[in-house]
Amino acid sequence: MQKKRNLKIYSALCLALVMLLTLIASACTPKPESGTPSTPDTTPASTPESAVEPVEFIFAANDPEDSVVGDSYHWWAEELSIRTDGAVTIKFYWNNSLAIMPEMLEAVTGGVADIGNITTPFFNTVFPLHANLDSLVLFNDRPLARLKTNEALDEAFPEAASEWENAGLKRLNSWGNANYHVSCTKPIRTLDDFKGRKIRATGATYPVIVKAAGAVAVGFSHAELYDALMKGTVDGSFTDYDLMFRFKEAEITPYVTRLFIGSTPMLSTAMNLETWNNLSPDIQQVFLDLRDEYPDKFAEFVSKQFTEVSIPSLTEQGIEIIDLPPAELTELQTNPDILALRDGWVDWVIERSPELPKEKVEEIKQFYLIRLEEFGEQYPDTLEP
Repeated sequence: MQKKRNLKIYSALCLALVMLLTLIASACTPKPESGTPSTPDTTPASTPESAVEPVEFIFAANDPEDSVVGDSYHWWAEELSIRTDGAVTIKFYWNNSLAIMPEMLEAVTGGVADIGNITTPFFNTVFPLHANLDSLVLFNDRPLARLKTNEALDEAFPEAASEWENAGLKRLNSWGNANYHVSCTKPIRTLDDFKGRKIRATGATYPVIVKAAGAVAVGFSHAELYDALMKGTVDGSFTDYDLMFRFKEAEITPYVTRLFIGSTPMLSTAMNLETWNNLSPDIQQVFLDLRDEYPDKFAEFVSKQFTEVSIPSLTEQGIEIIDLPPAELTELQTNPDILALRDGWVDWVIERSPELPKEKVEEIKQFYLIRLEEFGEQYPDTLEP
């Protein structure tokens, strides 16, 4: 009897303990806020956002890797990679190894390369507003001012910007050499010394200057110059101090006669338009941001190269820098055939693009000259020793 009584007491204690534990557990469980129904969480665990698919672009470059252009392109490619978190990389083919200048337009639009250097004077019927800007910057010796004016041209006039898209391209930046002078195997101290000399000169402008000086113009790319000098095909070339150093022409041409011609301002980097259109807006914006930054960065590389490497190297090699008598330089600069280059720019453009109204082309010309003068005051460095 006593055992049964003890068992009942024991059972009651156990039941009380279970009830107590249940109450404690209930009190510790968080309760939903008032008015919010308690529903099971069926949200799937978050997954990291998928990364942009990496892409490597093939770039056909005209210049050697060991050059101002090469240095600036390495900076540009590195920035592309950094700003796209490694999604964009560039594989360069330097020094015309994939396509030469006259073939570059076809190479990029045809898919041989994704990106290439487009030298517009080789394609003057495709780029009538860009291909003969040499004549408008003639004897302007301020490199960065010329690049800034190019950007202003395409920003201000859809007629200029559309030339690139009509050609199947997206322009990514533009650059240009510094001031063209004449290198030669023999000294040119007066205009009479030009007579009979064969000078490499390309485009619509420079051969006219060569002829006005009394020499004979021979046309081919700078990459071919060294062999031509060795063979005696030419006696010299339009060049700048860095080109003389980089293309090793200084080994053969120990003289430079300064003409302060300026140089073509429209050596451009362009991408296949279809390739461009397939890029995401974010990636496109990185390219556009770098386009805005590139002229200043390129000028920075040029200045550093000229002052620290190219000009000191030419001095060490004993290159003689010659100035024409001032009156003779003025005589050359005011030669009627040379003045006609600038005066005739509008007609030159219309001949190649007759659908453009003459008034519009004249407006573009005046805009370009005004902006060139304004930028020249803002960026006066001539990079001369």
